[in-house]
Amino acid sequence: MAWSTDGSSTCGPGRFHFLRRFKQTVGMTPHAWLLRLRLEQACALLARGKPTIAEVAQGVGFYDQSHFNRAFRHAFGVAPSVY
Repeated sequence: MAWSTDGSSTCGPGRFHFLRRFKQTVGMTPHAWLLRLRLEQACALLARGKPTIAEVAQGVGFYDQSHFNRAFRHAFGVAPSVY
């Protein structure tokens, strides 16, 4: 599906309609959902104990370890090193 410059699609519902429907259905925005998914994958990797925190951060798609640490602490209330 291609998006035009005004935010509407060339076929199907527009971008903002999709965002509203996604939030109504899932309960969070697509960005928040994706972030939560990446953090849950990080939890699974950290529970195994094998990779370092930096490797986990990179493996689940964070730009750097400090960004990962902030997002993890915000989502779960503890640092990844404590998890």
